[in-house]
Amino acid sequence: MGGNNTIRCGGSVATNQYRAVLFDSDGVLVERPDRQRLAAAVARAFAAFDLPDPSAADVRALLAGNVDVFEPRCRRNGVDLRTFCRRTVREVVRTQCGAFDRGVRSLYDDAGALHTLARRGLALGVVTNNHRRVVSVALRQSTLADRFEVVRGADFSPDGVRERKPSPHNLTAALATLDVDPSEALYVGDSDVDVLAAERAGVDSAFVRRSHRADYDLPVEPTYEVESLEALPTLLDGTEPDAASAAPALGRRFEVAAGRVRVHPSGAGRPDQGRVAAPPGTSLGTD
Repeated sequence: MGGNNTIRCGGSVATNQYRAVLFDSDGVLVERPDRQRLAAAVARAFAAFDLPDPSAADVRALLAGNVDVFEPRCRRNGVDLRTFCRRTVREVVRTQCGAFDRGVRSLYDDAGALHTLARRGLALGVVTNNHRRVVSVALRQSTLADRFEVVRGADFSPDGVRERKPSPHNLTAALATLDVDPSEALYVGDSDVDVLAAERAGVDSAFVRRSHRADYDLPVEPTYEVESLEALPTLLDGTEPDAASAAPALGRRFEVAAGRVRVHPSGAGRPDQGRVAAPPGTSLGTD
């Protein structure tokens, strides 16, 4: 690689520290879903139970996983809340999978850097607040499907939402599957709930500031901040990405762009897992 791909790390890189790297899905590995299409999917779920059309606030609440607020409305209309949640999941998942099948949504090109990480012996996994089926469909249409040893998705139910990020539950469960200690793992995400879940699990975090997060005010400090997944090989062992990351995520060759990474002050030591207050609600299909 050329010299202009050198990554500035504030004088340090995470040399040989990690055995596993886990990733959020939407906004990190795959493009974010179209909010209007998701809103239409939610409206179809409401219509299936003859409920009034959802307001914009209703859509935001459902996509954020705040299902308990719909319990009184469902009860008044004789609708079982769990049945309503299952139908909502069916509509939202079908909409997202259809977007991948039609090619209007895909993995980011820089996800090809994950081939480099896998070749270097790192265990890879996905921990997402989206549905596991959506992630599986996205990965099947890429060259990365066989690279992931564990995929943990969200259970969109009154009980399951309590285990979604920022809860560390699914992150901890994924590490247990991999038999990796939290101190040996890095979690890569693009939101506050990702950083908070990592912190609560005792895991270092890397925040990816893509264009949709250019002005995002992150209320909690990640261990690292990167502009691209292509920065990860250098961050993890101080070397350039393999020149043969020639099988990128979408199966087509691409140029490795310069990636920059910033090490946050919290990278100097493991954060206190108990110091963060409760964040905003989690999401279905956006984190």
